[in-house]
Amino acid sequence: MARVLIVDDAAAIVQVLQRFLGRQGFDVAADHSAEAALSRMRGGDLPDLVIADLVMPGIGGHELVGIMRDEESLRGVPVVLMSGAGRSSALRRPEGDYQGWIDKPFELQDLLLTVRRVLGREA
Repeated sequence: MARVLIVDDAAAIVQVLQRFLGRQGFDVAADHSAEAALSRMRGGDLPDLVIADLVMPGIGGHELVGIMRDEESLRGVPVVLMSGAGRSSALRRPEGDYQGWIDKPFELQDLLLTVRRVLGREA
């Protein structure tokens, strides 16, 4: 069973994603900040995939990816970023070493396809 860590400051999104991905057979954990997620992962609780919001108070998803890629123990964990920022002309998808992108709002089935693709599983 693949382990997924959701990182988003919006409690409603976290709750929906936890429930949905759990029903799909994933072991799902969640943190409401990148700082908490980093603490979890640095403590040895490494997921198979991180799904992180791009824009959060403190450390955002793009910065989280940068920190993870700089730390040897976290470097290999794939990340899917999600945000409504891709629809804004002021905020564009950042360049970086992440494996997937989801525009908010999204269909849960589209998220599932992205998660399975990044994890290398059949849709």
